[in-house]
Amino acid sequence: MFTFGAILATIFLFIFGVFLILALIQLFRKKNTRKPFLLSGISLAVAIVGIVLVFIYPAPSATQNTAETAESRMIK
Repeated sequence: MFTFGAILATIFLFIFGVFLILALIQLFRKKNTRKPFLLSGISLAVAIVGIVLVFIYPAPSATQNTAETAESRMIK
């Protein structure tokens, strides 16, 4: 779930940024901004769910051990 949550958060944060930029462009052109803001809000909510999944289900111990080993090699 760690990897799934991280991928989910990354993808939907990117989508959030795209829709937010589109909404701001439409806002400055004085067009209808309801749909892009709605989609950016939904994608931000899904990204927050992904971030919560990362903290609820941490990385497996094998992944953590590998990361710790690589980090200790870099320090040496």
